Amino acid sequence: MKASAQGRDIDYGIRFYTVKTSEGRKAIRQGSGPFWSFGIPSDMDVWRTIRLEETVSTVDGQTLTDSRGQLGNGHWWRYLGIVGESADYWDVDERAAQILDEVLDGACLSSGAARQ
Repeated sequence: MKASAQGRDIDYGIRFYTVKTSEGRKAIRQGSGPFWSFGIPSDMDVWRTIRLEETVSTVDGQTLTDSRGQLGNGHWWRYLGIVGESADYWDVDERAAQILDEVLDGACLSSGAARQ
């Protein structure tokens, strides 16, 4: 896994975490800032999805949304976020999704606390 330098603008910071896959490098995009995220996946992501799984939990008083979906081409996307911060990936094959999920689950979800 390779982390990019942190990019930023006036109201957010962003970083990409990439891994090598059979389809080339694929990335998790992680960003934060006051207007970065509404804490839910975009309508466009959901509308393009043929299979959707979603878990909504409360962690430290904030609503955490963990959504993942399968696209018509068989590829996957995932969104993990709270208001103001999110990590996601888009349009990756099943094996790449498994790798990126391990990263998100290990780095972002502690001891299953968000899965309760």
